[in-house]
This record gives sequence, C-alpha cells and structure tokens, in this order.
Amino acid sequence: MECVSALHHKKRKTNYHIHLIFSERKLLPEPDVKVATRSVFFDEAGQRVRTKKEIIGEDGQIRKGCTVIKKGEVYERHLFTTKDERFKSEAFKAEAKEVYTALINSHISDPKQRLKVFDKNSVYLPTRKIGKNNPKEEEIKADNAARQEWNRTADMALITGISEETILEIKQTQIHEKVSRPIRGSEIFTAKPYPLTEYAAQAYTGYQYGGVSPYA
Repeated sequence: MECVSALHHKKRKTNYHIHLIFSERKLLPEPDVKVATRSVFFDEAGQRVRTKKEIIGEDGQIRKGCTVIKKGEVYERHLFTTKDERFKSEAFKAEAKEVYTALINSHISDPKQRLKVFDKNSVYLPTRKIGKNNPKEEEIKADNAARQEWNRTADMALITGISEETILEIKQTQIHEKVSRPIRGSEIFTAKPYPLTEYAAQAYTGYQYGGVSPYA
C-alpha cells in the first residue's frame, strides 16, 4: 500500500501525531472496462430507460440532457478495486501507529528522544487535541492541564516506589469510574458536574495515603 505521512506537533513539541494519506482502494493491474452489448438510453435525470423513443422530443431529436451509449461503446471504466473495510478498523489504526512509530524511531539515535505509542492501559492519561476555532478551547486546556498534572503525579508515584498496579487502581476508581457516572463517550473526561480536575486532585491524595484515597 502506497502511503504519504506527515508528522505534526504543537510549537512546544507536544501532541505528536501523524497524518496518513493513502487510498482504501488498490490500483488494478489493468482497467476494468465495461462495454455496452446493446444501446443504452438515459433520460435527463440520469435514469436508464428501455427505449430510445422515451428520450425523443417533439422535434424528433434526442432531448437535451439525455444520453445514448451505443452498442460497443465503453460505458464504465474502473482503475481501482472497491474500498477495503480493513482500513476503518481499530486493528489497522493500532498497527499503523506501531509501524510508523518504529519507522520514526529508526532515524533517532538518542533512545531518550524516541517516541512511544500511547498505551491507554498505562497509568497515564492522554491529552486532547484542541484544533482551530474550537469553542471549547478553554475547557479543553483546563482538562489537558489536569491530565498533565495527573501524569506528573503518576511519574512521581512510580519513582517513590508505589506500584503500577496501585496507581492503575486509583486511576480506575478515582477518575474513570467517577467521571463516567454522568456521561459515557468521547466527552468522558469533561463531563459535568464531575470534572477531571477535581478527581485527579483527589486521586493524588490517594498516593499520600499509600494508595487508599479518603475520597473513596
């Protein structure tokens, strides 16, 4: 599959992401050409009619906008196959992330600078892309700040010896479960009246109590 890719990031070198441009169809070895075995007639609306008489005007001529495909003429030509539905699957997206991350890292000599595919099952929370002219820009900025604070806290917790299992439990019980109560879906981390900022702060308190939050 031929593909063009472009690596994007914010001015501060955050939110690394890749845009992939490719075709969901494969180029056929030879064009698929269909030839009319008999004359075919279409009216002004592009609808096929049975006989030529149906598209003839009062003057005896073919009405404007009507079409005639004569016997032996090419009426359809395909250069590509039908769309491959695999490219719309989550499995393909996950595979593409791994492949292109590995490709980028192959050109980076410093291991500390190499990229990683975000693991949604890790102790960290992903930040959200804001985009241009987003009416929820300030809300998402606050949301991302809370996520980044949580991620820094998770790093500190790991350094101080708190197990990954404990952090994941706090993440699940003090953030995911509480925030998902009022709404489930793409807005799960900005659902009100249970903002992520509050629960991230509460979950941080859980670290101070050895993984048992007083907000549980």
